[in-house]
Amino acid sequence: MLLDFSGSLTDTEFDKYINMFRNSVLANMTFDDEITLIPIDKASETKSEIIGKYNFNAKDLSARNNKNRYDLFTKEETLKKSIDSLKDTLFQSNIYNMRKARQNFSSLTDIIASTNEATHYLQSTGKRKILFIFSDMIQESSDINVLKIDSFDQIDKRLEGLEHSDLIPDLKDVIVFVSGATAKTNQRYRIHKEFWQRFFKRAGSNIYDYGYNNSDRIETALYEIRHKKL
Repeated sequence: MLLDFSGSLTDTEFDKYINMFRNSVLANMTFDDEITLIPIDKASETKSEIIGKYNFNAKDLSARNNKNRYDLFTKEETLKKSIDSLKDTLFQSNIYNMRKARQNFSSLTDIIASTNEATHYLQSTGKRKILFIFSDMIQESSDINVLKIDSFDQIDKRLEGLEHSDLIPDLKDVIVFVSGATAKTNQRYRIHKEFWQRFFKRAGSNIYDYGYNNSDRIETALYEIRHKKL
């Protein structure tokens, strides 16, 4: 999952992304899932790092509990309580600490570099894969700035330039879900959306959903990918 750290986001908007992540992604994790969280900012390529990584299947969460509590709860109930508590706090402090530590890189947004970074983690698993991107999707980097794309006709030329620079990632069989996408005008929003649709198509993927306040559809996306309906 990619999380926008750019300075253009207000604290209120950033908190909204975190709440969507916790309530729609983490709340729907199962023992068959693993998740890696990657920041998006100016230094997504030059100073790439991850916020955190967690494999739910590799952890014996029942060991986190006080055994005496089994007198009050069944093992299943206690395990569920432990999981719910973990999901509510997982990554929380790391997200805010890293945002503060990387504030010098918040002037621009390099979604493409973060997407390329994500391929290392997506390709390391044989499971079905979904790439969540919580961002306004306004790419601003030295390679490309979507705010300077003024028409649909310019999109393919810009994408060809990215291909020439080997910046189109390999996302074959990866489902993409974008939440938080916005723009100042309807036309600008449509150009950005079309750019990303073509970008991910060239990457061998497709966008399941692209919108601003669409996190309520994440649970359905996860259900469909788990049951191989996508």
